Amino acid sequence: MLKIVNLCITNKEKNKFLLIHRIKPPYLGYWGMLGGKVEKDEEINVAAKRELKEESGLIKEGEFLGKCHERVFEKDNTVYEFDIYFYCFVVDETNIDLSFDSKEGELRWFKLEEFKVEKIIPSDPLMIDLFLNKKVQTAESIVEKKGEEYSQIRFENLDEKQKEKNLKIGIDIDGVVADFSRKFIEFYNRKTGNQVSMKDWVTYNFWDFLPISKEEGKALMDEFYLLSDFDEISLIEGAKEGIFWLSKESEIYIITARPLKWAEKTKSFFDKHFFGKKINLIHSRDNKDKTIYKREICRNLGISILIEDYGDIALQCADIGVKVILLDYPYNQGARHKNIFRVNNWEEVLEEIEEIKKLPEKTERKLKLVDSVYGVEEINEPVLIDLINSASVQRLKGISQYGMPDEYYHKKNYSRYDHSIGVFLLLRRLGADLKEQIAGLLHDVSHTAFSHVVDWVLGDSTKEDYQDNNHLNFIRNSEIPKILEKYCLNFEEISDSENFSLLEQPAPGLCADRIDYALRELKKEGKSIDLFVLNLINFKGQIAFKSKEAAEGFAYEYLGLQNEHWASNEARARYFVLASILKKGLEKNIISLEDLYKTDMEIINKLILSSDLFILENLNLLKNKLIIKEVKTPEGILLKKKFRYIDPEVRINEETRKLSEVSEEYKQRLEKEKQNSIIERRIIILR
Repeated sequence: MLKIVNLCITNKEKNKFLLIHRIKPPYLGYWGMLGGKVEKDEEINVAAKRELKEESGLIKEGEFLGKCHERVFEKDNTVYEFDIYFYCFVVDETNIDLSFDSKEGELRWFKLEEFKVEKIIPSDPLMIDLFLNKKVQTAESIVEKKGEEYSQIRFENLDEKQKEKNLKIGIDIDGVVADFSRKFIEFYNRKTGNQVSMKDWVTYNFWDFLPISKEEGKALMDEFYLLSDFDEISLIEGAKEGIFWLSKESEIYIITARPLKWAEKTKSFFDKHFFGKKINLIHSRDNKDKTIYKREICRNLGISILIEDYGDIALQCADIGVKVILLDYPYNQGARHKNIFRVNNWEEVLEEIEEIKKLPEKTERKLKLVDSVYGVEEINEPVLIDLINSASVQRLKGISQYGMPDEYYHKKNYSRYDHSIGVFLLLRRLGADLKEQIAGLLHDVSHTAFSHVVDWVLGDSTKEDYQDNNHLNFIRNSEIPKILEKYCLNFEEISDSENFSLLEQPAPGLCADRIDYALRELKKEGKSIDLFVLNLINFKGQIAFKSKEAAEGFAYEYLGLQNEHWASNEARARYFVLASILKKGLEKNIISLEDLYKTDMEIINKLILSSDLFILENLNLLKNKLIIKEVKTPEGILLKKKFRYIDPEVRINEETRKLSEVSEEYKQRLEKEKQNSIIERRIIILR
């Protein structure tokens, strides 16, 4: 295929274009852009600069904007066919000598409006409009020749056509396209005098098998990047041919975990080996090492196949239904999943993709969640859909967040299910990985009926940790481990909240759990929560507020909920009464401990059917407004409840500070509330 460079030479305003009057075929007698044939073994950009100098006398760097495949036919026969590489050169008109002897024809500046009246190569104005003005990168041109006249038959924007292609393929770079490891080992051996070989590369991160720390490893990579060694990284055998083949019918996305500061040389690598190919290059890490997970990139772009070498990423993407073709290496042997297909080379990559295309199309499973706090979210990860639909999670719909159904409580309720979904959605918003999202979804799954009321029956009302202490055991004996195992996830890891810094933090730190139940209650009371929701950020694995104003507002609202609801005399009294009912039910074998893992109303109905006078009278008492008197005499009931408070983190420049460290007013208020929580209060329930 003949390669041509077209030189779009324009002024700074881009409203004038330098054209040449052609004295040779094709397009003899037509005005057209400067340019010419790329010589054998000549780089495209070198050809562009050579033609510029030969035809205008200028020496200047240009910008490659796009590629057009053009076919010229005459009487149903193709007479010319070439790939046109479109370069733009912005120049000062005064620097152009129109009398320059280019030996290719006369030079002249044309205004845009003159294109319509002069005899100009038909596809040139179309390419200028598409590549220069509309920023399109690929096009196809069909021109008919009749004698010495040429007319445009078809001119197509291939970028738009590419968007219509069904298959989107993501491709990793190192270990898949570029042989990074081999070149890096050469550099490392030369620098250290060691004799490390490719056989030693048995873990994904090389600092895990070399005698260096992670920090030293990253410093080595940055040093390697600056050397010519990096520029000499070769292609994996078959990668170039494979990508060229795939790009014919698929949209290609190169997705790399290389840091953004490596972008320049990474782009040069692809310009060198894949020049003229429409390839989308995406860096999943920024210059501060913040990561956008590949599974999120695949989900957002609709990528259905990923070619990868890292086992962990392969599993994460396979979990959301992406078909992952995994290049087989010693360091990824643990990655096994029904959506992972192992191959040894690029020939097998192409074969496997053809087999995947033959698989019967499955209707993608989706679940639409509508949440009062975070809005609408569409879930398409199979593991999340299976867990949300599981009996254990669905049971939470029948468990009241406030400890008892609305009929027996003084405030309108929401369910533990609502809260669990909310925590999951908040974590998702904050960029938590899939495991932490799952942990958030399941964090309350082990709650008994009546939530923390059971702490007044079987646990400690000042700690409210009965559910936490039984969390792992509950999950172990539920259907959840089998669901997680299906997606190569470990239930013990998911069950340990200490693994997830966004989900849980020791008091008084901010965490998704505390944030959601407070936001949810404030929203239910009709208060605006937008300031709080919009100011929440994930700062280096820790939830913080972007502004002091938002942190203070939320912290004071949280204390208000503690004083006016969670630890109010009314709430304590109702917990005391219901706890007394449950104790009586257990004592008389009306209900069992196993019953507590049913729903609120299932147990209440069982208690009502007992016809026990004490139980019925007290259930009836809870249906009415309680009249409570606070007393200081011993006959009063001493009611102790957990003191809930927060001291939220606020981002200040590149660090976080506790609110109490930047707000003296809040610091004093918090200390006062702590002291008040210690004071013992006794009450009498008059009715």
